[in-house]
Amino acid sequence: MLKVGYPFPSRHIPLTIKCLDKIPTKEELSKILSAPKLSLSTKIAIHFMAFGGLRPEDLTKLTYASIKGDFEKGITPCAVYVPQEKSNNMYVTFIPAETCKLLEQYFEQRRKVGEKIKDNSPIIVDDKLRKEKPVSRVNLCKRILRAMRNSGIVMVENFGGKIRKMRPYSLRKYFRSNLTGHMPSEYIEAMMGHISGLQHVYGGTRDLDPATIERMREAYRNAEKHLKPEGETISKEDAELMTTKTMVESGVLDLSKPNVRQYLIRKLGLEDVEVKIAKLRKTGIDEIEAYTKTVCEKLGIKPLNLKTNNNDPKKIISEEELEHYLAEGWDVQTILPSGKILVRKAL
Repeated sequence: MLKVGYPFPSRHIPLTIKCLDKIPTKEELSKILSAPKLSLSTKIAIHFMAFGGLRPEDLTKLTYASIKGDFEKGITPCAVYVPQEKSNNMYVTFIPAETCKLLEQYFEQRRKVGEKIKDNSPIIVDDKLRKEKPVSRVNLCKRILRAMRNSGIVMVENFGGKIRKMRPYSLRKYFRSNLTGHMPSEYIEAMMGHISGLQHVYGGTRDLDPATIERMREAYRNAEKHLKPEGETISKEDAELMTTKTMVESGVLDLSKPNVRQYLIRKLGLEDVEVKIAKLRKTGIDEIEAYTKTVCEKLGIKPLNLKTNNNDPKKIISEEELEHYLAEGWDVQTILPSGKILVRKAL
């Protein structure tokens, strides 16, 4: 009888197939960054993960103070001081000039709707909350996954009998894969927040020596061309349009406010806007809806269903909304030629 120095595995032990990460190629990353309906904030998140090696959970903790020093001085690559949730320490990575340009547009748009960018302001806010709240890790990953799917790339594939699957974390591996061989490995590990790299480079995770950071910056500058995706370009105009589109769709830019409407009219270069509004109002819709249709048409997005001031005793609604308003105590006044219905709040 053959004796071995270890127990023979039982056939009853369940076998689990562990998926490997599918790391995006440069061409695939380019498609992800050009995916339909990709918001500017999600694009910035992808930049931070693919070009800075950040974890999703660390990215959600970033504040303006994390980049302020280099960002306000226009220094690139820009140092990012990352508070690491996993170890409760701090590490440093970098982002290229292209990411800083996206951030400039993003912060500008947030300021224009009244947000004050302070040291504790999140780098990425939750678009839907309309408050200065950071996006959650779950929502951030959902948005990145949606961009990956919308890009049309293959997300799952069989590779040598193993299953490879792309997920948000794959962007972090893109960072490591494309820098390997072009930068000292201990620098790569340190920029990804790995303890082994931090201890080797800094002599301890808490000792962020400025001279060491500058050496890492120079190494990143020399190697960052290997991170650039194929075909990825961005202009200031494209970034501004992407930001405006996202903020209108999410409601951050509230079209029910006159000052916001006037800002968008100037921003989008809408010509003869008053003539268009007058024509639309002849069909029976109110002023806010007329402006909304005009702005959304210019942005190429689905018209928003904005309501007028709730204190207004009269409203123009669609047939689909009628049942709701009748239940709320509104009375039908007339049916307009457009098919819209004029209702009045019962007093």
